[in-house]
Amino acid sequence: MLPGPILLLLLCQTSAFTIEAAPPQVIPETARSLLGPKAFIVADGKKVVFRMWKLDIWRSNAEPEQLVNGLTLKELEPGQTLGWIELPFPLSDFRGRQVDAGIFSVRFGVQPASDDHNDSSPAPYFAVLTPPGNERWNQSLSMEDLLTEGKKILPRHPAIFLLYPLTKGPGIKKGGMPLWLMPSQGIGALAWPQMVEANGQKGILGAALVIKGISPAVKNP
Repeated sequence: MLPGPILLLLLCQTSAFTIEAAPPQVIPETARSLLGPKAFIVADGKKVVFRMWKLDIWRSNAEPEQLVNGLTLKELEPGQTLGWIELPFPLSDFRGRQVDAGIFSVRFGVQPASDDHNDSSPAPYFAVLTPPGNERWNQSLSMEDLLTEGKKILPRHPAIFLLYPLTKGPGIKKGGMPLWLMPSQGIGALAWPQMVEANGQKGILGAALVIKGISPAVKNP
């Protein structure tokens, strides 16, 4: 299980950084101006394995005092688009299923409460992969619609990457660079400070996206 605020830097060849990179043309034109000017990159040595163009601002339902005391993923608006990713090579999701190389929209999903999901992850928040060119990218999807869109990528269950908040450390410093973290053995996460807006006010949420490693509940990916 992931520890709370204590995170260890993964001292290996894997690294995270930013580069100037135009968003792929498949991303709707109405979204392109709202993406950050740089792409987040994860590389194994010199081999790029993950690219992300995130939206500058995520929507939250947080109360004003939460913006001061600390934001969590719980207040994020479910079904909203978080950004777009590119996988240059196939990659396993958090359930251990192979996701083919390609470009995907990423939406915020909250894991439904059910017996199937008990103890399946340390947090119920996920980035759900959906087709990249949906012109409704700026509209939050219902759980039913999110599942429908997600199953266009993997038919039985949407492809997901675990998303969890950072409450301390360099990953939440405003204006900080993305980091590659290892919160527990066999798990690697891209972490960054994310601007969030709630009721016209803005705050910073430390976000970490697990893109290496699978749920300990998965026995036969």
